[in-house]
Amino acid sequence: MCLNNGVYNHKKIVLEEWIKESANLYYQCKEEYQNMRYGYLWWLLDKKEKSYAPICNSGNVIYINPSKNIVVIVTVTFKPTAFYRIQFIRKYIEPYKEDNYE
Repeated sequence: MCLNNGVYNHKKIVLEEWIKESANLYYQCKEEYQNMRYGYLWWLLDKKEKSYAPICNSGNVIYINPSKNIVVIVTVTFKPTAFYRIQFIRKYIEPYKEDNYE
């Protein structure tokens, strides 16, 4: 739904403006959080690609990368920290999608 500007099953569920607003920078973290940027419950991961994700300490993450038209959902703990899960998605899943589905 976020990747499609608030539309799900051909119905507008969330305003496109809200999705854009929620992915804007509202807080810049310090070094202990790898200087990551934060919006409304979204970690803003990459300025150029405009990727973002809610990341939970328990293992859950929803990675959204509009520039690559990809959403990846992880619901298990498989890496020690949230930052490693994002690195894993970028290193192994995004290239797999690019090689096999475009």
